[in-house]
Amino acid sequence: MIRLAIREDLKGVLALYKELRPHDVELEAQFARTKWGELIDEPTMLLSVIAN
Repeated sequence: MIRLAIREDLKGVLALYKELRPHDVELEAQFARTKWGELIDEPTMLLSVIAN
């Protein structure tokens, strides 16, 4: 099922990103939460995820 992303999806998104880009530097947790929250709160941004 495809749905709009919510704040609680950050952990899964970061895990997928790490799988796809294993050599990238890992983001600091607080920075990642802040930026993810900004994206989720942006009314012109629609992020979708696939949920099982």
